[in-house]
Amino acid sequence: MLVVIAYDTPSNRRRRKMARIADDFGCRIQKSIFQGWLNRDMRHNLIKKLEQIVDKKEDSIFIIPVCARCRNQLVALGTVQIEALPPYWIV
Repeated sequence: MLVVIAYDTPSNRRRRKMARIADDFGCRIQKSIFQGWLNRDMRHNLIKKLEQIVDKKEDSIFIIPVCARCRNQLVALGTVQIEALPPYWIV
């Protein structure tokens, strides 16, 4: 499934860690927003890794699934591109 990963934190250190983790699972579309195609196990691993660094009092992390129907209705303006479905999965 296509997911959008968005985060916000006042900590530069945690922000860098969040970006590295999100980059392992998708591609950056804005400074704190990533997109990627994740299967169930990959999504679980992403959540597990982010849970280890999030400060629940200061940080916000959203992992938003985009269903096929909604994906067809996405509008991308400017330089942003919607990631294409990969031709195969590597597990």
